[in-house]
Amino acid sequence: MPLTLPLTLHRPDLIRSANFIAGHWHPGPGALLPVTDPATGTVITEVPDSGAPEARAALEAAHAAFPAWRQVPAKQRAAIIKRWNDRVLAHQDDLGALISMEQGKPLAEG
Repeated sequence: MPLTLPLTLHRPDLIRSANFIAGHWHPGPGALLPVTDPATGTVITEVPDSGAPEARAALEAAHAAFPAWRQVPAKQRAAIIKRWNDRVLAHQDDLGALISMEQGKPLAEG
């Protein structure tokens, strides 16, 4: 019997329907694409049908942010990455369920 994943998440705000560029969420150029669970066909969310302009904006934002990041001491960068890791682990059940739903993977692989 296949595993039925709950569609209710503890943190539904983990699902975003926008592009994160330069520290802000941007809705995208207009059209939205459905993200479906390949096992059930259920639409999980919709995401912007972004293209080259959005990719270019993200690349330029990352390029602009790099000099400041490069100046952050390694110990401080490690602490920032550790905090990010801690947040991922704190929400691993929801993140795993989302990956499983999006990719049709078993929950253990999500």
